[in-house]
Amino acid sequence: MDTVVEDNKVLYTHFDEWLTYRHGVKYVSEGEYVGIIRAFYSKVEFIDWLSEQSDYSLSGFETGDNWYVDNQRVTRKRLLHLIENSGA
Repeated sequence: MDTVVEDNKVLYTHFDEWLTYRHGVKYVSEGEYVGIIRAFYSKVEFIDWLSEQSDYSLSGFETGDNWYVDNQRVTRKRLLHLIENSGA
């Protein structure tokens, strides 16, 4: 999972050799799980959303696809590591 900033949007998405990012669609419940999971139109909107998430809610459980669930996901441990090593 990754985030990308494009056209003043923060995109929460997964990458498949950039094809998903370039041709992605938002996830539709019960639909094929490809592309952009969620778009945020401000940094504050993204931060507010992320602050409410858990390892489980970011795990990909909603896909129902074992390949996506817990596969290289954002986790609390990874976020804390990033903060601790950012020099902030």
